[in-house]
Amino acid sequence: MEYEDFTRDFESLGDNCELGFIQRFERNEEGGLLRWSVSPPDALIAGIANDFSDLYLYDNLTPHTDGMVLDQRYGLYFHTAMHSKNKVFVHTECERNEVYTKE
Repeated sequence: MEYEDFTRDFESLGDNCELGFIQRFERNEEGGLLRWSVSPPDALIAGIANDFSDLYLYDNLTPHTDGMVLDQRYGLYFHTAMHSKNKVFVHTECERNEVYTKE
């Protein structure tokens, strides 16, 4: 029997990033909307109710932890390369824009 990566059959609801780490272990790098997010239940419900309209807009993102941003519209947290220190971005606006475009 040939090995099949079962992790492709799952989509994270973003409670935390654990499913993303399992998928990465299985070499599954297919992105998912909430794969690298932390989604409190109220934030997830609000996102679903609004079809995630305007999710992850640049102007809605603020530092949360050194490697995460908060989407202020929904209250979802995302891992990012827009790093911060003490809730202040460490990169210039131009550098953050480049990271944002890639993400």
